[in-house]
Amino acid sequence: LVRQVPRDAAVVASFEFLPRLASRAELHSLHHLLSGTYTYSTRPYPLPARADVMLGTQGMEYRDRAAQQRLLALIARDTLRPVDAFDDVLLLRRAATDTLPLLMAASSPPVRRTRVLYDGQFELRGYDSLPASARAGEAIEIGTYWARRAPADYLYLPHFWLIDEHDRELLYRTRYVGYALFTPDAWPQDVTVREIYRLVAPKTLPPGRYRVALRVAHRRFDEPRGSLAVPDRPELQDPRHLLQIGSLEIR
Repeated sequence: LVRQVPRDAAVVASFEFLPRLASRAELHSLHHLLSGTYTYSTRPYPLPARADVMLGTQGMEYRDRAAQQRLLALIARDTLRPVDAFDDVLLLRRAATDTLPLLMAASSPPVRRTRVLYDGQFELRGYDSLPASARAGEAIEIGTYWARRAPADYLYLPHFWLIDEHDRELLYRTRYVGYALFTPDAWPQDVTVREIYRLVAPKTLPPGRYRVALRVAHRRFDEPRGSLAVPDRPELQDPRHLLQIGSLEIR
């Protein structure tokens, strides 16, 4: 991803990318935009005058609704569009034309349908079939289908697991629906939205057959901690019971 950032670009990036981008023409730390202030200060941090690239994990340091609005304002002003992604890391570039699909109104029903309503407001409606196999180190594309059924006052965080044939949980990831930017509270009601998430299977993952499992948590915008969302299906109310969404072979 770093190699795709031009040398003369004005860049906003999260912590893990800052050292490798230090030679760029202009560099801003994403956490300043999320907090709205300089580090260890109450002094307001202004929006950069220009941003050609945004690279990072917008959700990892997510603060509140104001943080989301600052990022969305910058993205809209400089027409930043997604061109690459892995896990929850997004690369957005100014006025890009070859864009990466992340979130869109579903054009057809999911191949694998389900119905789980969380908190009476956010519904999982299904998911795509997983690829038959993937190599360790590659991204596994997971397509899920959601809908806002009522006014949403939570951020939703799916938890994903890769579980091997011996029921060992060998990979765990948590993330925000909508990549912490396009969150369900702003979605039109009762419209099915397809989200694509690229879960990277680490190179150290042993080869074998794996199940992909899902559980959903939530938290309010201005609260630092969250909890498990409440599903309407009794069997899923046990936190040990995970929703199985498919399986694949890791080579």
